[in-house]
Amino acid sequence: MGPVEVLRSHSGPVFGTTFLGAPFPPGLAVSAGVHGPQESAELTLWEVGGPRYQEVGRLGWQLPASSLQNLSGAFDVRQVPGTNQVLLCGFGSDVNLASIHPLSSCQLGSAAPHWGQQQQQQQQAAIPGWPGSAAPSEHAGGGSPGRGPGRMDEGMSSQEGSAGSAWGQDGDVGAASAPLMQHDVEAALGAEVCAMRNWLVREATNLKYSSWGAPLPPPGAGYTLRTDWVLRGHAAACVSAAAQDGLLATASFDGSVRLWRAPQEQAGSSGGGGEGEQAAPVVLEAAAVCLDEESAGEAVLPPVCCVAIAPDCQQLVSGGNDRQVKLWDVELQAVLTRMHGHTGWVWNLAAVEDSLDVLASGATDSTVRLWDVRAGAETAVVEVSTAEPNNAYPIGGMAIRQDNRYIVCGCFDGSVYVIDCRAMKLLHKLAGHSDRVTRVSCQGDAILSGSFDGNVCLWQF
Repeated sequence: MGPVEVLRSHSGPVFGTTFLGAPFPPGLAVSAGVHGPQESAELTLWEVGGPRYQEVGRLGWQLPASSLQNLSGAFDVRQVPGTNQVLLCGFGSDVNLASIHPLSSCQLGSAAPHWGQQQQQQQQAAIPGWPGSAAPSEHAGGGSPGRGPGRMDEGMSSQEGSAGSAWGQDGDVGAASAPLMQHDVEAALGAEVCAMRNWLVREATNLKYSSWGAPLPPPGAGYTLRTDWVLRGHAAACVSAAAQDGLLATASFDGSVRLWRAPQEQAGSSGGGGEGEQAAPVVLEAAAVCLDEESAGEAVLPPVCCVAIAPDCQQLVSGGNDRQVKLWDVELQAVLTRMHGHTGWVWNLAAVEDSLDVLASGATDSTVRLWDVRAGAETAVVEVSTAEPNNAYPIGGMAIRQDNRYIVCGCFDGSVYVIDCRAMKLLHKLAGHSDRVTRVSCQGDAILSGSFDGNVCLWQF
Protein backbone atom coordinates (compact mmCIF):
# COMPACT_ATOMS: atom_id res chain seq x y z
CA MET A 1 0.00 0.00 0.00
CA GLY A 2 1.59 3.24 -1.15
CA PRO A 3 1.07 6.82 -0.01
CA VAL A 4 -1.69 9.05 -1.36
CA GLU A 5 0.93 11.73 -1.99
CA VAL A 6 4.66 12.20 -1.53
CA LEU A 7 5.26 15.82 -0.52
CA ARG A 8 8.74 16.86 -1.64
CA SER A 9 9.86 20.17 -0.22
CA HIS A 10 12.54 19.61 2.40
CA SER A 11 16.20 19.64 1.42
CA GLY A 12 17.28 17.60 4.46
CA PRO A 13 15.88 15.08 6.96
CA VAL A 14 12.35 15.61 8.27
CA PHE A 15 12.18 15.11 12.04
CA GLY A 16 8.75 16.48 12.94
CA THR A 17 5.22 16.37 11.51
CA THR A 18 1.91 17.45 13.01
CA PHE A 19 -1.60 18.16 11.79
CA LEU A 20 -3.00 21.46 13.02
CA GLY A 21 -6.33 21.63 14.81
CA ALA A 22 -8.59 24.59 15.62
CA PRO A 23 -8.46 27.52 15.08
CA PHE A 24 -6.84 26.42 11.82
CA PRO A 25 -9.12 25.02 9.09
CA PRO A 26 -9.00 21.25 8.47
CA GLY A 27 -6.26 19.92 6.26
CA LEU A 28 -3.28 21.98 7.43
CA ALA A 29 -0.10 20.36 8.67
CA VAL A 30 3.47 21.39 9.53
CA SER A 31 6.67 19.48 8.89
CA ALA A 32 10.01 20.37 10.46
CA GLY A 33 13.57 19.39 9.65
CA VAL A 34 17.18 20.35 9.14
CA HIS A 35 19.10 21.52 6.12
CA GLY A 36 22.59 22.65 5.25
CA PRO A 37 25.94 22.32 7.02
CA GLN A 38 24.81 24.88 9.61
CA GLU A 39 21.88 22.60 10.56
CA SER A 40 19.35 25.37 10.02
CA ALA A 41 15.69 24.78 10.77
CA GLU A 42 13.44 24.13 7.78
CA LEU A 43 9.66 24.34 8.22
CA THR A 44 6.88 23.78 5.71
CA LEU A 45 3.16 24.33 6.18
CA TRP A 46 1.10 22.01 3.97
CA GLU A 47 -2.43 22.40 2.69
CA VAL A 48 -3.33 18.79 2.03
CA GLY A 49 -7.06 18.98 1.34
CA GLY A 50 -10.40 18.60 3.08
CA PRO A 51 -11.33 16.54 6.14
CA ARG A 52 -11.39 13.22 4.27
CA TYR A 53 -8.46 14.07 1.99
CA GLN A 54 -10.16 12.95 -1.20
CA GLU A 55 -8.59 15.89 -3.02
CA VAL A 56 -5.02 16.67 -2.09
CA GLY A 57 -4.14 20.35 -2.17
CA ARG A 58 -0.43 19.72 -2.89
CA LEU A 59 0.54 23.15 -1.66
CA GLY A 60 3.37 23.96 0.72
CA TRP A 61 4.53 27.25 2.20
CA GLN A 62 8.04 27.47 3.56
CA LEU A 63 7.68 29.14 6.93
CA PRO A 64 10.46 31.68 7.50
CA ALA A 65 13.04 30.48 10.02
CA SER A 66 14.59 33.93 10.40
CA SER A 67 12.55 34.71 13.53
CA LEU A 68 13.54 31.53 15.36
CA GLN A 69 15.79 32.09 18.35
CA ASN A 70 18.78 29.84 19.11
CA LEU A 71 17.12 26.90 17.35
CA SER A 72 19.61 24.68 15.55
CA GLY A 73 17.48 22.53 13.31
CA ALA A 74 13.89 21.60 14.09
CA PHE A 75 13.42 18.23 15.77
CA ASP A 76 9.84 18.34 17.03
CA VAL A 77 6.79 20.53 16.40
CA ARG A 78 3.64 20.49 18.56
CA GLN A 79 0.58 22.71 18.46
CA VAL A 80 -0.58 24.35 21.66
CA PRO A 81 -4.25 23.18 21.62
CA GLY A 82 -6.82 25.80 20.70
CA THR A 83 -4.24 28.39 19.62
CA ASN A 84 -2.28 29.33 16.53
CA GLN A 85 0.97 28.63 18.38
CA VAL A 86 3.41 25.74 18.03
CA LEU A 87 6.27 24.53 20.22
CA LEU A 88 9.47 24.03 18.22
CA CYS A 89 12.31 21.91 19.62
CA GLY A 90 15.70 21.60 17.97
CA PHE A 91 19.21 20.42 18.65
CA GLY A 92 19.75 23.38 20.99
CA SER A 93 18.56 23.83 24.55
CA ASP A 94 16.01 26.58 23.77
CA VAL A 95 12.42 25.93 22.75
CA ASN A 96 10.57 28.42 20.55
CA LEU A 97 6.91 29.17 21.17
CA ALA A 98 5.95 30.54 17.76
CA SER A 99 2.70 31.61 16.13
CA ILE A 100 1.55 30.86 12.59
CA HIS A 101 -0.23 33.71 10.85
CA PRO A 102 -2.22 33.69 7.61
CA LEU A 103 -1.43 36.25 4.98
CA SER A 104 -4.19 38.41 3.53
CA SER A 105 -5.96 35.77 1.46
CA CYS A 106 -6.07 33.03 4.13
CA GLN A 107 -8.22 33.57 7.19
CA LEU A 108 -8.20 31.36 10.28
CA GLY A 109 -11.44 29.55 10.95
CA SER A 110 -12.58 29.52 7.33
CA ALA A 111 -12.65 26.54 5.02
CA ALA A 112 -9.32 25.36 3.70
CA PRO A 113 -8.35 27.29 0.57
CA HIS A 114 -9.72 25.61 -2.55
CA TRP A 115 -8.68 27.15 -5.79
CA GLY A 116 -11.39 25.59 -7.96
CA GLN A 117 -11.56 23.28 -10.97
CA GLN A 118 -12.16 26.15 -13.37
CA GLN A 119 -9.00 27.97 -12.33
CA GLN A 120 -7.04 24.73 -12.58
CA GLN A 121 -8.26 24.11 -16.12
CA GLN A 122 -7.48 27.69 -17.13
CA GLN A 123 -3.94 27.52 -15.76
CA GLN A 124 -3.24 24.14 -17.32
CA ALA A 125 -4.67 25.20 -20.65
CA ALA A 126 -2.32 28.19 -20.67
CA ILE A 127 0.74 25.95 -20.43
CA PRO A 128 1.74 24.54 -23.84
CA GLY A 129 1.92 20.77 -23.87
CA TRP A 130 -0.42 20.29 -20.92
CA PRO A 131 -3.36 17.92 -21.52
CA GLY A 132 -6.23 19.96 -22.88
CA SER A 133 -4.08 22.95 -23.80
CA ALA A 134 -4.70 24.74 -27.05
CA ALA A 135 -1.37 23.90 -28.67
CA PRO A 136 1.41 21.41 -28.00
CA SER A 137 4.76 22.64 -26.77
CA GLU A 138 7.79 22.52 -28.99
CA HIS A 139 9.66 21.14 -25.95
CA ALA A 140 7.23 18.28 -25.44
CA GLY A 141 9.12 15.68 -27.40
CA GLY A 142 9.43 12.41 -25.56
CA GLY A 143 6.36 13.06 -23.38
CA SER A 144 3.72 10.36 -23.40
CA PRO A 145 0.25 11.17 -24.77
CA GLY A 146 -2.31 12.44 -22.32
CA ARG A 147 -0.04 14.09 -19.81
CA GLY A 148 2.37 17.00 -19.56
CA PRO A 149 6.06 16.13 -19.23
CA GLY A 150 7.42 16.71 -15.75
CA ARG A 151 4.05 16.41 -14.05
CA MET A 152 4.66 16.04 -10.31
CA ASP A 153 2.35 13.10 -9.70
CA GLU A 154 3.90 10.98 -12.43
CA GLY A 155 5.71 8.03 -10.88
CA MET A 156 5.06 9.21 -7.32
CA SER A 157 5.01 5.72 -5.87
CA SER A 158 8.00 4.45 -7.81
CA GLN A 159 11.48 4.47 -6.37
CA GLU A 160 13.55 7.52 -7.23
CA GLY A 161 16.23 6.91 -9.78
CA SER A 162 14.58 3.79 -11.21
CA ALA A 163 14.45 3.12 -14.95
CA GLY A 164 11.82 5.17 -16.72
CA SER A 165 11.33 7.51 -13.79
CA ALA A 166 11.22 11.25 -14.37
CA TRP A 167 13.20 11.78 -11.17
CA GLY A 168 16.98 11.79 -10.93
CA GLN A 169 19.04 10.65 -7.99
CA ASP A 170 18.68 13.97 -6.17
CA GLY A 171 15.01 14.58 -6.93
CA ASP A 172 15.54 16.86 -9.93
CA VAL A 173 13.16 16.49 -12.82
CA GLY A 174 14.65 14.82 -15.90
CA ALA A 175 16.45 17.08 -18.36
CA ALA A 176 13.96 16.43 -21.13
CA SER A 177 11.08 17.93 -19.16
CA ALA A 178 12.92 20.70 -17.29
CA PRO A 179 13.03 23.16 -20.25
CA LEU A 180 9.27 22.79 -20.71
CA MET A 181 8.50 23.57 -17.08
CA GLN A 182 10.94 26.44 -16.66
CA HIS A 183 10.05 28.18 -19.91
CA ASP A 184 6.36 27.45 -20.31
CA VAL A 185 5.21 27.71 -16.69
CA GLU A 186 6.92 31.05 -16.17
CA ALA A 187 5.53 32.32 -19.46
CA ALA A 188 2.01 31.24 -18.57
CA LEU A 189 1.93 32.22 -14.90
CA GLY A 190 4.16 35.29 -14.89
CA ALA A 191 7.52 36.28 -13.49
CA GLU A 192 6.33 36.23 -9.88
CA VAL A 193 6.40 32.43 -10.04
CA CYS A 194 9.72 30.68 -10.51
CA ALA A 195 9.77 27.04 -11.61
CA MET A 196 12.72 25.17 -10.19
CA ARG A 197 13.40 21.50 -9.41
CA ASN A 198 10.08 19.91 -8.47
CA TRP A 199 8.66 23.12 -7.00
CA LEU A 200 6.95 26.26 -8.08
CA VAL A 201 8.36 29.08 -5.97
CA ARG A 202 6.47 32.27 -5.23
CA GLU A 203 8.90 34.17 -3.04
CA ALA A 204 6.50 36.97 -2.07
CA THR A 205 4.32 34.58 -0.02
CA ASN A 206 6.82 31.78 0.71
CA LEU A 207 4.98 29.37 -1.61
CA LYS A 208 7.60 26.71 -2.15
CA TYR A 209 5.75 23.71 -3.50
CA SER A 210 2.92 22.98 -5.87
CA SER A 211 2.84 19.75 -7.81
CA TRP A 212 2.35 19.83 -11.54
CA GLY A 213 -1.34 19.38 -12.09
CA ALA A 214 -2.38 21.29 -8.97
CA PRO A 215 -3.58 24.87 -9.49
CA LEU A 216 -1.75 27.73 -7.84
CA PRO A 217 -3.49 29.68 -5.05
CA PRO A 218 -4.37 33.36 -5.34
CA PRO A 219 -1.28 35.61 -5.32
CA GLY A 220 -1.73 36.79 -1.71
CA ALA A 221 -2.46 33.42 -0.12
CA GLY A 222 0.05 32.02 2.32
CA TYR A 223 1.28 31.74 5.88
CA THR A 224 4.16 33.08 7.92
CA LEU A 225 5.80 32.27 11.26
CA ARG A 226 6.76 34.46 14.21
CA THR A 227 8.50 33.55 17.47
CA ASP A 228 6.65 35.02 20.46
CA TRP A 229 8.44 33.45 23.41
CA VAL A 230 11.67 31.54 24.03
CA LEU A 231 11.56 28.82 26.68
CA ARG A 232 15.04 28.84 28.20
CA GLY A 233 16.50 26.79 31.02
CA HIS A 234 17.56 23.38 29.73
CA ALA A 235 21.28 22.57 29.72
CA ALA A 236 21.21 20.21 26.72
CA ALA A 237 19.19 19.54 23.58
CA CYS A 238 15.43 19.69 24.08
CA VAL A 239 13.95 16.99 21.86
CA SER A 240 10.26 16.80 22.75
CA ALA A 241 7.43 18.98 24.02
CA ALA A 242 3.79 18.70 25.04
CA ALA A 243 0.99 21.17 25.73
CA GLN A 244 -2.30 20.82 27.58
CA ASP A 245 -4.71 23.48 28.86
CA GLY A 246 -2.10 26.18 29.44
CA LEU A 247 0.61 23.83 30.74
CA LEU A 248 3.73 23.27 28.62
CA ALA A 249 6.25 20.49 29.25
CA THR A 250 9.65 19.99 27.61
CA ALA A 251 11.91 16.92 27.72
CA SER A 252 15.65 17.26 27.39
CA PHE A 253 18.87 15.29 27.17
CA ASP A 254 19.91 17.10 30.37
CA GLY A 255 17.76 14.54 32.20
CA SER A 256 14.94 16.88 33.20
CA VAL A 257 11.36 17.69 32.32
CA ARG A 258 10.60 21.38 32.71
CA LEU A 259 7.14 22.84 33.16
CA TRP A 260 6.00 26.21 31.86
CA ARG A 261 2.80 28.22 32.05
CA ALA A 262 1.62 29.25 28.60
CA PRO A 263 1.45 33.06 28.33
CA GLN A 264 -1.95 34.53 27.60
CA GLU A 265 -0.55 37.07 25.15
CA GLN A 266 1.89 36.78 22.26
CA ALA A 267 4.89 38.79 23.40
CA GLY A 268 6.65 38.80 20.06
CA SER A 269 3.92 40.72 18.28
CA SER A 270 2.91 44.33 18.18
CA GLY A 271 -0.45 43.53 16.68
CA GLY A 272 -1.38 42.25 13.26
CA GLY A 273 0.00 39.30 11.39
CA GLY A 274 2.70 40.59 9.08
CA GLU A 275 6.21 39.29 9.30
CA GLY A 276 7.50 42.84 9.20
CA GLU A 277 5.88 43.50 12.60
CA GLN A 278 8.16 41.01 14.36
CA ALA A 279 9.28 42.22 17.77
CA ALA A 280 11.96 40.67 19.94
CA PRO A 281 10.59 37.53 21.61
CA VAL A 282 10.55 37.38 25.41
CA VAL A 283 12.43 34.73 27.38
CA LEU A 284 10.08 32.63 29.53
CA GLU A 285 11.41 31.01 32.70
CA ALA A 286 10.30 27.53 33.79
CA ALA A 287 7.69 27.29 36.52
CA ALA A 288 9.01 23.94 37.80
CA VAL A 289 11.62 21.27 37.08
CA CYS A 290 11.05 17.51 37.32
CA LEU A 291 14.19 15.55 38.26
CA ASP A 292 14.19 11.87 39.15
CA GLU A 293 15.52 11.47 42.70
CA GLU A 294 16.92 8.04 41.85
CA SER A 295 19.31 9.66 39.37
CA ALA A 296 20.12 12.73 41.45
CA GLY A 297 23.55 11.45 42.49
CA GLU A 298 24.69 10.53 38.99
CA ALA A 299 27.25 12.71 37.23
CA VAL A 300 25.24 12.52 34.01
CA LEU A 301 21.47 12.19 34.21
CA PRO A 302 19.70 9.79 31.83
CA PRO A 303 18.33 11.76 28.85
CA VAL A 304 14.57 12.26 28.72
CA CYS A 305 13.25 11.71 25.18
CA CYS A 306 9.48 12.20 25.33
CA VAL A 307 6.72 13.62 27.50
CA ALA A 308 2.91 13.69 27.57
CA ILE A 309 0.50 15.59 29.86
CA ALA A 310 -2.78 14.32 31.34
CA PRO A 311 -5.89 16.29 30.31
CA ASP A 312 -6.39 17.55 33.89
CA CYS A 313 -2.73 18.68 34.02
CA GLN A 314 -2.29 16.93 37.38
CA GLN A 315 0.03 14.26 36.03
CA LEU A 316 2.45 13.68 33.18
CA VAL A 317 4.45 10.76 31.79
CA SER A 318 7.98 10.67 30.46
CA GLY A 319 10.30 8.19 28.76
CA GLY A 320 14.03 8.14 28.21
CA ASN A 321 17.18 6.14 27.84
CA ASP A 322 16.83 4.50 31.27
CA ARG A 323 14.17 2.35 29.51
CA GLN A 324 11.46 3.37 31.96
CA VAL A 325 8.05 4.95 31.52
CA LYS A 326 7.49 7.26 34.50
CA LEU A 327 4.28 8.74 35.86
CA TRP A 328 4.85 12.11 37.58
CA ASP A 329 2.85 14.27 39.96
CA VAL A 330 2.94 17.74 38.39
CA GLU A 331 2.47 19.70 41.64
CA LEU A 332 5.11 17.73 43.55
CA GLN A 333 7.43 17.13 40.56
CA ALA A 334 7.87 13.60 41.89
CA VAL A 335 7.77 10.15 40.28
CA LEU A 336 4.64 8.24 41.30
CA THR A 337 5.06 5.06 39.26
CA ARG A 338 7.86 3.43 37.28
CA MET A 339 6.90 1.07 34.47
CA HIS A 340 9.51 -1.42 33.26
CA GLY A 341 9.49 -3.60 30.16
CA HIS A 342 11.31 -1.87 27.33
CA THR A 343 14.86 -2.95 26.56
CA GLY A 344 15.70 0.20 24.60
CA TRP A 345 15.35 3.97 24.85
CA VAL A 346 11.72 5.08 25.15
CA TRP A 347 11.25 7.62 22.35
CA ASN A 348 7.45 7.90 22.10
CA LEU A 349 4.47 8.18 24.43
CA ALA A 350 0.79 8.69 23.60
CA ALA A 351 -2.44 8.36 25.57
CA VAL A 352 -4.77 5.76 24.08
CA GLU A 353 -7.78 7.16 25.94
CA ASP A 354 -8.78 10.70 26.87
CA SER A 355 -6.95 10.24 30.16
CA LEU A 356 -3.53 8.77 30.86
CA ASP A 357 -5.09 5.57 32.25
CA VAL A 358 -4.11 3.64 29.13
CA LEU A 359 -0.79 4.58 27.57
CA ALA A 360 1.16 3.45 24.50
CA SER A 361 4.93 3.65 24.27
CA GLY A 362 7.42 3.07 21.47
CA ALA A 363 11.13 2.46 21.88
CA THR A 364 14.39 1.65 20.16
CA ASP A 365 13.78 -2.04 20.92
CA SER A 366 11.26 -1.99 18.03
CA THR A 367 8.30 -2.66 20.30
CA VAL A 368 5.08 -0.81 21.01
CA ARG A 369 3.78 -1.50 24.50
CA LEU A 370 0.43 -0.83 26.14
CA TRP A 371 0.28 0.12 29.82
CA ASP A 372 -2.36 0.21 32.54
CA VAL A 373 -1.02 3.35 34.20
CA ARG A 374 -3.10 3.05 37.37
CA ALA A 375 -1.75 -0.44 37.99
CA GLY A 376 1.69 0.47 36.68
CA ALA A 377 1.65 -2.70 34.58
CA GLU A 378 2.28 -3.64 30.96
CA THR A 379 -0.81 -5.16 29.35
CA ALA A 380 0.35 -5.93 25.80
CA VAL A 381 3.37 -5.72 23.51
CA VAL A 382 3.76 -5.74 19.72
CA GLU A 383 7.11 -6.38 18.08
CA VAL A 384 7.08 -4.14 15.03
CA SER A 385 10.20 -4.83 12.97
CA THR A 386 13.45 -6.70 13.48
CA ALA A 387 16.16 -7.37 10.92
CA GLU A 388 17.50 -10.34 12.90
CA PRO A 389 17.70 -11.40 16.55
CA ASN A 390 19.22 -8.70 18.75
CA ASN A 391 19.11 -6.19 15.89
CA ALA A 392 15.89 -4.18 16.22
CA TYR A 393 14.76 -1.16 14.20
CA PRO A 394 13.82 1.74 16.52
CA ILE A 395 10.30 3.19 16.58
CA GLY A 396 10.95 6.72 15.32
CA GLY A 397 7.47 8.18 15.75
CA MET A 398 4.07 7.18 17.10
CA ALA A 399 0.54 8.58 17.09
CA ILE A 400 -2.97 7.44 18.06
CA ARG A 401 -5.90 7.90 15.73
CA GLN A 402 -8.52 10.17 17.24
CA ASP A 403 -11.05 7.37 17.77
CA ASN A 404 -8.38 5.47 19.79
CA ARG A 405 -8.77 2.39 17.61
CA TYR A 406 -5.36 2.41 15.94
CA ILE A 407 -1.75 3.08 16.83
CA VAL A 408 0.37 4.35 13.94
CA CYS A 409 4.14 4.14 14.24
CA GLY A 410 7.03 4.99 11.98
CA CYS A 411 10.02 2.70 12.06
CA PHE A 412 13.70 3.00 11.18
CA ASP A 413 13.23 0.24 8.60
CA GLY A 414 11.56 2.94 6.45
CA SER A 415 7.98 1.72 6.93
CA VAL A 416 4.85 2.98 8.65
CA TYR A 417 2.88 0.42 10.66
CA VAL A 418 -0.77 0.39 11.76
CA ILE A 419 -1.62 -1.52 14.95
CA ASP A 420 -5.09 -2.50 16.19
CA CYS A 421 -5.33 -1.06 19.72
CA ARG A 422 -7.88 -3.58 20.95
CA ALA A 423 -6.27 -6.75 19.63
CA MET A 424 -2.72 -5.31 19.79
CA LYS A 425 -1.67 -6.86 16.50
CA LEU A 426 -0.15 -5.48 13.32
CA LEU A 427 -2.69 -4.70 10.61
CA HIS A 428 -0.75 -2.92 7.87
CA LYS A 429 2.78 -2.17 6.77
CA LEU A 430 2.95 0.96 4.61
CA ALA A 431 5.97 1.32 2.32
CA GLY A 432 6.87 4.61 0.65
CA HIS A 433 9.94 6.08 2.33
CA SER A 434 13.48 5.19 1.31
CA ASP A 435 15.05 5.91 4.70
CA ARG A 436 14.25 5.92 8.44
CA VAL A 437 10.80 7.21 9.44
CA THR A 438 11.22 9.75 12.22
CA ARG A 439 7.72 11.04 13.00
CA VAL A 440 4.05 10.31 12.29
CA SER A 441 0.82 12.17 13.04
CA CYS A 442 -2.88 11.49 12.45
CA GLN A 443 -5.99 13.51 11.70
CA GLY A 444 -9.25 11.86 10.71
CA ASP A 445 -8.47 9.20 8.12
CA ALA A 446 -5.09 10.69 7.24
CA ILE A 447 -1.56 9.85 8.34
CA LEU A 448 1.44 12.10 7.82
CA SER A 449 4.98 10.72 8.10
CA GLY A 450 8.42 12.33 7.92
CA SER A 451 11.71 10.66 7.16
CA PHE A 452 15.46 10.99 6.80
CA ASP A 453 14.82 10.79 3.03
CA GLY A 454 13.58 14.41 3.20
CA ASN A 455 10.04 13.55 2.13
CA VAL A 456 6.68 13.84 3.85
CA CYS A 457 4.20 11.10 2.92
CA LEU A 458 0.44 11.43 3.17
CA TRP A 459 -1.45 8.19 3.73
CA GLN A 460 -5.11 7.33 4.15
CA PHE A 461 -6.68 4.66 6.37
